[in-house]
Amino acid sequence: MRTQALWRRTGNLMSLVLALLMAIPFAASGQTLPKRIALLVGVGNYTDASMPDLDGPPHDVAALREVLIRRWGFRPQDIKTLVDGEATRDNIATELAALSRRSAAKDEVLVYFSGHGTSALDDNISAMGVALPHSTGAFVPADFKLQARSNVKDLMVGRTDLVPVFSALEAAGRSLWVISDSCYSGQQVRSSMLVTPGDLPERMIPLVLGKAASQQIVDLARMATPQKIEPYPYRATAFLSASGEGERAKDVPRGMLGKMPTLDGKPHGAMTDALLRVLEGQVPGDLDGDGWMTLNEVHRATSDFMAQRAYGHSPMRLPSVAEDAHGLGNRAVLNIQNVAKRSSQQPPQPLRLRIESASPALVAAISGVPDVQIAKPGSPADIVLMIKGSQQGLISASGDLLAGLPVAETGRAVAQIRQLAWAQHLRGLAEKYRRAALQVAVDPAEQGSNFVPGQLISFVVRPDKNATLVLLNINAEGKVGVLYPYSPAELQPLAAGLARHIPGNSDHQRIKVQEPFGMDMQFIFAFDEPPAGLGKLLHLDNADPGDSRLLAFERSLSTLAGKFTFATSELRTLKP
Repeated sequence: MRTQALWRRTGNLMSLVLALLMAIPFAASGQTLPKRIALLVGVGNYTDASMPDLDGPPHDVAALREVLIRRWGFRPQDIKTLVDGEATRDNIATELAALSRRSAAKDEVLVYFSGHGTSALDDNISAMGVALPHSTGAFVPADFKLQARSNVKDLMVGRTDLVPVFSALEAAGRSLWVISDSCYSGQQVRSSMLVTPGDLPERMIPLVLGKAASQQIVDLARMATPQKIEPYPYRATAFLSASGEGERAKDVPRGMLGKMPTLDGKPHGAMTDALLRVLEGQVPGDLDGDGWMTLNEVHRATSDFMAQRAYGHSPMRLPSVAEDAHGLGNRAVLNIQNVAKRSSQQPPQPLRLRIESASPALVAAISGVPDVQIAKPGSPADIVLMIKGSQQGLISASGDLLAGLPVAETGRAVAQIRQLAWAQHLRGLAEKYRRAALQVAVDPAEQGSNFVPGQLISFVVRPDKNATLVLLNINAEGKVGVLYPYSPAELQPLAAGLARHIPGNSDHQRIKVQEPFGMDMQFIFAFDEPPAGLGKLLHLDNADPGDSRLLAFERSLSTLAGKFTFATSELRTLKP
């Protein structure tokens, strides 16, 4: 007993000595350990009573602050928050300027915005006769006066208010992660704007496609003509935004919590709720299992969760995959190891479908669809089938209308459900067997995931190894096509580390957005070695998910476990 007691005392002493020895080099050199500094801004209640309020932002800031302290190494005194009336334009500018005094070289700096955003797409700008440049964005402070014809000086503008601050911080050796959960937030990073008062976009979730969706189509129509986009202005600043310039971010308000529960049962921005789940470890964020969470991984994890709820907008990472010349996508955000959850490699889960009302014939047809689980009335579901009058619709968990068609078209309804079920099954297999997340983006990236017919797009991929690429598309009618490889020449591996436009970057190579209207899903695989029978997928188009070639491809995923990277994307084709 005396020997054990002596060992305990000696062990404690040795631990103390080791701790002191580890601290000596920093003390002797005058250096200090890098810190983590944060500025969190959330505006849900505006001083102008005519401004539409939001439920989520105050809860966004509170929840983010708490998880940063509890899990991600932030000290309470190093987090500054500005909520509602505190978040005036002057106060935000003051605290942005204070970041240089609060931090030092090699520190990690996190800046977060939650609230309304605006851009050149705002309705009333054209009424002023002001010709605004494309690629503009700004955050709306709490003291913005909607009815007082406020101007650009009353906003936090990307080019004039944010870029100088962030550029100076990174030039002085800081690493930054900027997050914005607001409408049009993808463009707050680039250029300046001028805005007029008017119907600022609401961050609310519609029950069905209505006025908000109609305005979304107007926004996209204004972007249909390609414009020159300013290059990404940073070298050490990673940016995660809730939406592109052509999209409106969503809020999960109190009235929707029963149908769409958030992480903590409180209102949140749709993207922030997904991000909190990643930071809390509920959703895997370390997708390659190396102990770190990179910008690409947190973007993919957040995007995948939001895609399952079909919010109608997709988060953006900046720099985009195409313009990431300095490898920011592979940089660990917050620079702390073994905090993010690793991929659990769970087996695919069935699609939970709740039927509010349907004919017996339709119910019988749906019951035969593979990978579909009929949910009980009132229970949680991924998709809801609802009939009203002569129309039937598939409603996402977020309340968005995924597909609407006449009741008589039973076959199309079954095809839609088969699309969603097979997509969920394939995603589950890919996530179970992949070794990491593939870097991929849609080009033009600034529109997010919403497009109108006639636009030309491509996909940008950056594989981490020499890789054979397979790009599958599941269209709104449930049919599967192989977008790449399409010809034998495209069976050749892509070079590691280089951004590549798929199928190509010239207009004649790009994919033309066309009907059917609705949501298409893309599954992008980068294989370290070619899967068996890959040549049989060439020219595959409008195939049923049960096609023997697709089933063979599914089986190849398990045989190549740990030998491919994977990512998904969504494209929504909206009727003009």
